[in-house]
Amino acid sequence: MQLNDLSTNKGAEPPCQSPDSDGSAPGASTDGDEGGRSHEKSMLARRWEARLALEYGFRDGRSVLTRREHFGPLRVQRNLYPEGRATCHTIVVHPPGGIAAGDRLSVQAKLGEGSAALLTTPGAGKWYRCLDAGYDVSALPRASQTLDFAVEAGANLEWLPQESILFDGAVVDMTTRVSLGAGASYLGWDILCFGRTASGERYQ
Repeated sequence: MQLNDLSTNKGAEPPCQSPDSDGSAPGASTDGDEGGRSHEKSMLARRWEARLALEYGFRDGRSVLTRREHFGPLRVQRNLYPEGRATCHTIVVHPPGGIAAGDRLSVQAKLGEGSAALLTTPGAGKWYRCLDAGYDVSALPRASQTLDFAVEAGANLEWLPQESILFDGAVVDMTTRVSLGAGASYLGWDILCFGRTASGERYQ
């Protein structure tokens, strides 16, 4: 797994598929070399790309979502105002519920001057097993999540998703880029749970 954190100042979608009972992605086969090749072909065939682009503005004393575009299974579930009109809480949902080898998720958010938003998710993210022990990691495309946030002067952005569960054998890249204008602020986390510990699984 590779994690990158970079900060600076200044459709039709495929059907949802669930993991196999052992935690591998759908269609995975593990019978020797032939199984490995089948596994790779399956992962390449079912790669999903999902993108979500959001823009916020501050109008009449209220932060509002002024633009949203989505491609694939990544979208806004709803907007809430539990803290009052100044901060828009946006729930971002990935309907398939899990990410497998080669899947690519991208979230872009731009906050206009003086606006405030909090982005979260309704439940834990699941990064499925992409390979078995001894399988060549370089032979499979990595699953990835890319976050691009631009926060203009005086704006405030919070990225507070639920935890991400990395199944043993998950191969993941996560990249976060944040650009801050004068007087802007950003608070964010990505909570990673290595392995399904309640099932006795360890991430290796």
